[in-house]
Amino acid sequence: MTNLLSQDGIPCLELEALLDGRYRVVQVLNTEAWGQIYLAQDTRRPSQPQCIIQHVKPIHVEPEYQDAIRHLFVREAALLEKLADHDQIPQLLACFEDEEGFYLVQEFVHGYPLSLEIQPEHPWDESEVVQLLLDSLEPLAFAHNQGIRHGNLTPEHLIRRAQDGKIVLVSFDSVRQLHLSLLSLHGQSILTTDGSEQSYQPPEQLQGMPCLASDVYAIGIIAIQALTGTHPGSFLATSKTGKNHWSSLISAAEFPAHQELIAILTRMVHPDCNQRYASAVEALEAIHQLMQAIPIKPVSETAFSIAGEPNSIFYPTPQAELVPDHSPAKKLSAAERHGMTLMVGLGIGTVVTATTVGYAFLVNPPDQLDRGPQILEQARNQYQDGRLPQAISLAESIPITSQAYSSARDAVNAWKQDWKEATSIYQKMVDALKQNRWQEVLQEAKALPQNAYWKERTADLVTHANRLAEDKATQLMVKAYSAVIAKDFTDALKILKQIPEDSTLYSVAQEKIREYTQKREVRATALLQKSYNRAAVRDFEGALAYLKQINPETGVYNKARKKIQEYTKKQEIRLKAILEAADRQASENNYLAAITSLEKIPTGTTLDSEVQEKTTEYTDKFYVWADSLVEKASQEAIEQDYSSALALLKKVPLGTPSYGEARERIQEYARLQRQQENGTPQPIEPIALTSEAKSVGAVFDTTVYPSSTVTTPVSHLQDLNPGNYLREVSPN
Repeated sequence: MTNLLSQDGIPCLELEALLDGRYRVVQVLNTEAWGQIYLAQDTRRPSQPQCIIQHVKPIHVEPEYQDAIRHLFVREAALLEKLADHDQIPQLLACFEDEEGFYLVQEFVHGYPLSLEIQPEHPWDESEVVQLLLDSLEPLAFAHNQGIRHGNLTPEHLIRRAQDGKIVLVSFDSVRQLHLSLLSLHGQSILTTDGSEQSYQPPEQLQGMPCLASDVYAIGIIAIQALTGTHPGSFLATSKTGKNHWSSLISAAEFPAHQELIAILTRMVHPDCNQRYASAVEALEAIHQLMQAIPIKPVSETAFSIAGEPNSIFYPTPQAELVPDHSPAKKLSAAERHGMTLMVGLGIGTVVTATTVGYAFLVNPPDQLDRGPQILEQARNQYQDGRLPQAISLAESIPITSQAYSSARDAVNAWKQDWKEATSIYQKMVDALKQNRWQEVLQEAKALPQNAYWKERTADLVTHANRLAEDKATQLMVKAYSAVIAKDFTDALKILKQIPEDSTLYSVAQEKIREYTQKREVRATALLQKSYNRAAVRDFEGALAYLKQINPETGVYNKARKKIQEYTKKQEIRLKAILEAADRQASENNYLAAITSLEKIPTGTTLDSEVQEKTTEYTDKFYVWADSLVEKASQEAIEQDYSSALALLKKVPLGTPSYGEARERIQEYARLQRQQENGTPQPIEPIALTSEAKSVGAVFDTTVYPSSTVTTPVSHLQDLNPGNYLREVSPN
């Protein structure tokens, strides 16, 4: 056997051997994501009848999952076997498994899809629509009674059987659900619904929550399409209520006696599944009651007989020619429509294909008049109005022979992507507004695809965000003015730059930014001049303070940066001079003056550590000198020279640890001096020296007595006048 080609021209594997040792593949009819569909012959039956084989490709999973996969396959096959008990549902003939996957063998139905009968601008009459409802709802009610839904009802999946003209339900969703289950088990992405099928699916099914009433909706849409001669994409929901506006396509005068049929169809396609017939059983009962109340002549079965050969596939003679009909739209009988269907195939040959349950049909030829561009324009209008499923259905109905075919396919892909993006952006805008992030709302609005529906849907969000933007802009403007009053142009500019572009104050803010930028330049120039003035009097610290206020974004900043380097070096030279002066004062035992000099050196320079070290050193020596005054006074008191002792104690500086002890001894020595003047006082005994006191005595080479151990911060020394103490009394 040569390489087989699918209908889409996709090369498939060679199938030389018999499948399951029994089925010979004749042709690959179709290739899907889940596998292939074959037209085959059963070699074990005498007549070797044709059958349809669905090959579900294996998904490579861990060995322990094989039993679970096999269970899913058997379960779905059992459902198909149940359904096959009805005459209008194809039979499941066999199922088997090999290393290449799983296989379902099903009855091959000879006929053609209902889509060849439902022609645009050729509406059916009521009798034909009622017969369609009866023929399709009866097998569907059988499935619903067993809790099985079809899930994939379109005109292409309602087959007019050649044998008897009955409607056969094909392409149940079981195999697709099997594949979805396998993908889910394997953790792979789930297939999406074909856009061409969405016009026949109700809202809950599009949202992934189908029910039995979803099938009722699909049958109702197909019946309305036949009754009006209009594709569903042109009459589906357009209002916020979600109701379908199709009844306006029907003239009340034309059908005065059958408003009951319109009422039944209206309920069948209600957007709320709870308002619909719960199942095909209820819908079928309503049709039976309609036929009892209003006699409707049933359509003759012979009207659907096909070329007088009920068990054959149609191969029209190639010599006949297609005769276009340019007459106004009119109702056609079933036989006339059937004749038109046959004429469609004349002169172009026959193409055989199959759905998941198996059937053969004729493919429509290209229209004589290319209506593709007009249909694409209608689809674009539907998309702009927010009716994405209808737009996709219209665009995908454009035949491959139309010049608009490629543009339509590109448009559908773009619409799907834009719609997905717009949905995501809309949700982001809603979430951002809930959290008062109005800037994000306005930013996301700019990224919305060019679609009138989404612009209108987000209009309220944008309006609210703009209102918040105006409020914020007003607050920022007031804050900027306050900064300007404080001469802080840099802060004012920073605030003004936060005003959103979409606010009405944005233009005012831009003008003020230019104004304050100029004023900041003027102020920076003034600060630079002030720094020059301070440096001229060798106040480099003050000069640096002015220079550091100059903003880096100003034109004079480069000059300021060079001056900072220059003045920093000069400041260090000056500070080192102060440090040297302090060293000289300390060498002369004028510690208080040395400390005062050190305090003139500002912090934040390279001399910080040295200044701190010397301040600590000179403070300790200053305290030691104060202690020596107390000790000398004690020595004078021992010798009963209270006048000299009191003079020494009065020179102990305030703020030194010895100051408190000196005050106490002043009182004591003053009392002893008065006693001395009145009599002879008791001599004062010398006190034993501690090791610390001995070291202090060694420094000053004198007798030392213990002094107060209370410490006082160096900062307390700033009130002392070194001229009152250090220059009058030497520690030595």
